[in-house]
Amino acid sequence: MSRQVVASRVSLQGRAKYQEDVMAPRTVCDAAVSLVKQYEGIPGFGDGSGTIRPYLDPVGIWTIGWGHAIESGGHFLRGSGALSEVKALYPGGITGAQAETLLQSDLMQAGAGVLASVSVALNDNQYGALTSFTFNLGLGNLRSSTLLTELNAGNFAGAADQFLRWCRANGSVLPGLLKRRTAERSLFLQAPSPPPALPIQQGNLQAQPAIVADHAG
Repeated sequence: MSRQVVASRVSLQGRAKYQEDVMAPRTVCDAAVSLVKQYEGIPGFGDGSGTIRPYLDPVGIWTIGWGHAIESGGHFLRGSGALSEVKALYPGGITGAQAETLLQSDLMQAGAGVLASVSVALNDNQYGALTSFTFNLGLGNLRSSTLLTELNAGNFAGAADQFLRWCRANGSVLPGLLKRRTAERSLFLQAPSPPPALPIQQGNLQAQPAIVADHAG
């Protein structure tokens, strides 16, 4: 799938490092993982080579896989001047399996930041939407957002509407970002599917003896 116009790090404020005051990881729902893959994309993946190579994202950060920003020495590598360093880090690119591993690690990191910031209970879809949002924009932006303020006040509907405010880059609305925020909002508002009912094991059904109160005496 080709990469959308959407930037992996539209605003870099607070994205340089996720905070370490995070909680234990929680599984990100499949719908959220699919959403991230759809809007991050991997340029050139599927060309038959089986190799994924680094690329510059729309804001000039070297990236590999599904939106994994390449860092060195605690900072993101940017622009053509960092190409030799990028090649040294990923001389042969990565495989699809390695891209999956990077994505799962990045989402766990973003999700841990969400859990450390949110003070209300979240269902799987709400958690997944917020994890996608945080992966894309950074934990600092989540923590400074009206979205988080509304959410922690228990105003879930108001928090959902705040997703749509985060669709600008350099002051302009990006259609790809607006689509992503709309998809995240929809996921946030969607009730999770109930777990499948467990099959009844007929062979384990046994009649239980009745309990009769003893009134004698």
